Amino acid sequence: MVESLLKISLTLPGADIKLDVESESLLMFDLNASDKTAPVLTVTEYQPFQGRDMYLKGSMTNWLNEEAYMLTTDGLGIYQVTATLDAGDYEFKIADADWQDDSTLGGVEGSEAVALDTATTLTMPGANLTLSVAAQGSYLFTVDATNPSAVTLTVVAQ
Repeated sequence: MVESLLKISLTLPGADIKLDVESESLLMFDLNASDKTAPVLTVTEYQPFQGRDMYLKGSMTNWLNEEAYMLTTDGLGIYQVTATLDAGDYEFKIADADWQDDSTLGGVEGSEAVALDTATTLTMPGANLTLSVAAQGSYLFTVDATNPSAVTLTVVAQ
């Protein structure tokens, strides 16, 4: 469970709110205004995928957790891995070691094809993604999870 950095009942009109953050991090702001006379603002630190290690898993890895295919993160929602792929067609997902639904990313139904150099919207757990590679080479897979409601994947030839 993520601990709230701030939880405050708001008054309208109200004073400015100040939040001191000690280090660079992703924050989620939740405004609950179900009671219009007493809205509540909650601020928490956002950790994509519950802070779990994430892997590129698919036909290129026999759907296993391969150390070479573990994504690195900048700690601020960007995850990357470079994979050497032969020419061919691949099916894959981005997932944690245990395939938990809250950290398994696939394609939006009907939009599973990933095109090089184009951001593809991901969903949890989603359908298997597909990628066609015309030439053997290194490919950089970048997952941008800075916005939890709009996670994307971009694959670029290196």
